[in-house]
Amino acid sequence: MTKYPLLILLSFLLMAGLCNKEKTNAVYVPDHLKLMLPYTNGQVVQYSSPVGRVVQATVAITSRIAKKAYCASCDPSVLEETISYVFTASGKTFVNISVDTRPRIFMSVYSPLDNFQVGAGFDFETMEDVAQVSCNAPRQSCLSSVVLNGKTYTNMLQVISGASADAQLTKAYYTVNKGLIGFAYGNGTTYTLVE
Repeated sequence: MTKYPLLILLSFLLMAGLCNKEKTNAVYVPDHLKLMLPYTNGQVVQYSSPVGRVVQATVAITSRIAKKAYCASCDPSVLEETISYVFTASGKTFVNISVDTRPRIFMSVYSPLDNFQVGAGFDFETMEDVAQVSCNAPRQSCLSSVVLNGKTYTNMLQVISGASADAQLTKAYYTVNKGLIGFAYGNGTTYTLVE
């Protein structure tokens, strides 16, 4: 008869010990942010300049989980997902887009004119809990229409890098349903998505 109370006591102590440990929570990229990145793994995208130079890139999508802790010696308290979309052209990174749990899309474009060695950041804010860009955040504005290389695009997000020199990437154009539509240099040269 004394076996059962001992077994119950051991079970209780084991459960109490497990419950007192800090739990690690996993946090994933929200669905509304995933909807803002209309790319598939292995997809081929092309961008062309007004003089006919074409950049062809292949999209690779990867997901990773980062461990976050309250201090350097603490056990991880949060596991956070980051999804990266890397466009590779001629064996080099051409565009790098990433999202995590924040309402922001992080985007870098590397210049085909500089052999993809020099780039610019075009990070932009999104709306909370909905697949929509913010039109009121710093360095970004929503355009009802814009003409790029002779073609009119509607409902476009324009993001400014902060650079201004002729040979530097200064602007990027983005839509939720097509992704990166184009990017422009300070001298006005613009590459646009070949559809």
